[in-house]
Amino acid sequence: MFFAEKQKMKVQQLGRIENLSDVSSTLLFFRITSVDELDKVRELLKNKKKPGKVLIAFVFFPEYENLDVITDESVFFFNLNDFTLFAQMKESLRAKVQEVSTELLISFVQSPDPICRPIISEINAGFKVGVYQSNTESLFDLTLKTDINKIGIEQFYEEAIGYLDVLNIRKKS
Repeated sequence: MFFAEKQKMKVQQLGRIENLSDVSSTLLFFRITSVDELDKVRELLKNKKKPGKVLIAFVFFPEYENLDVITDESVFFFNLNDFTLFAQMKESLRAKVQEVSTELLISFVQSPDPICRPIISEINAGFKVGVYQSNTESLFDLTLKTDINKIGIEQFYEEAIGYLDVLNIRKKS
């Protein structure tokens, strides 16, 4: 973890999307600790997927072991095997992060995580929403002071979408 905390963040160009009430591609970012949590992520994707909209999830498991998982194409699972000894992304993970381009990213990472922060900063997203943490203000366009452990991921997703509908931020000309 020492090297992970020394990672440099990509400079953010925040708020690059015109209309948040009608995004066509959304990436959900999770840090899980069990197969049960992965099942909840799959359930959320199944419940929130809409025709003509792209909804994918990046799921990080902070261990070296692989979970016995069968995922569909909308779930990208990665773990500590995808990082070097110095906490750098290996080429396959870096390529996946760099190929992603989405209008909206919603992070469900509840506590500060030195592995997740650099990945979130590198993902090309027009607007980023996450849980409020004192060290993540510059990482997200919008942070919500919410305890996901108490309300659950589905309720957090609904809150994030609700705030975006209310804000309906548009670029200024």
